[in-house]
Amino acid sequence: MTDQTPIELEMQITIPDVVDGPVQLENGRVFSVNDSVRHPDFGLGRILRFGEYEQLGLVAYVDFDSLGKKEIDIYFLEKVDEIEGARVPQKVVPAEG
Repeated sequence: MTDQTPIELEMQITIPDVVDGPVQLENGRVFSVNDSVRHPDFGLGRILRFGEYEQLGLVAYVDFDSLGKKEIDIYFLEKVDEIEGARVPQKVVPAEG
């Protein structure tokens, strides 16, 4: 039999600071929660919220529908006002109760 010695692992998880939108970039572009956006690799999505990491900077948490939700560097996003025939995740509406 083999000797199985337990292995200890240490993880460090960094949580971003929540950033209230809308946010304006240095180039003048403005993004808000529920904006439709396009990412070059992930396609169309909708912004759910913003966050900021000390070392990484500003990110958007985006719902890409079939691909799921992802944190994306906001500089990789292009705002999409209207796309004919495109399937964009629907606007987030809180449930009444």
